[in-house]
Amino acid sequence: MLSSLINDACFSSNSFFTILWFHREIPTNRRRVNPPIPILVETYGGTPINLSYIEAALGVGMLISTAIIGMIKIRRRGLTSIAGLIATLIVAVAFSQIPNLYILTALAFLIGFTMTFVSIPFFASAQEDTDPRIMGRVMSIVFLAMNGFDPLAYATVTLLVSRGFDIQLVILSFSIVGLIIALFILWRGHTFRSYKSNY
Repeated sequence: MLSSLINDACFSSNSFFTILWFHREIPTNRRRVNPPIPILVETYGGTPINLSYIEAALGVGMLISTAIIGMIKIRRRGLTSIAGLIATLIVAVAFSQIPNLYILTALAFLIGFTMTFVSIPFFASAQEDTDPRIMGRVMSIVFLAMNGFDPLAYATVTLLVSRGFDIQLVILSFSIVGLIIALFILWRGHTFRSYKSNY
């Protein structure tokens, strides 16, 4: 049970950060939104204040969802994480297609809101049911899966945009690929999907 949960959890974490590399936080760190959003704002003729609104909306969404998660007890944490991941990617698809900066600000709020429902239940589950003797190793693998894609993400987004690909197409493509992976996790990640917390 423990080894299966860890395998499912590591797979979920890895997939999550792969498919959201265009956003740069998943999930929990706002600095990861840097690569595509400024380019998108510039493409739509926005100003630095528009960029500030979008980044602020992202942070407010994460703050509100964190407060909600802190007040309610989530037992089906695996399913909650997967549902949050799918919701984030659906919003990301819309984010790539809507040229209105004010609507993008609202969508950024939703992305921040749903992303927290992925990361917090996942980390809570991973730490609750991991033997303290191997906690360091397990969390090291998880954080490697998270942060290992940072340099690749920055390089990939920059390379594709510099080669003439529209930033909207880049975001859309990775969001669709991510959505496919998320649905695959929902289908195949039986242990993580059915996991229930005892606390």
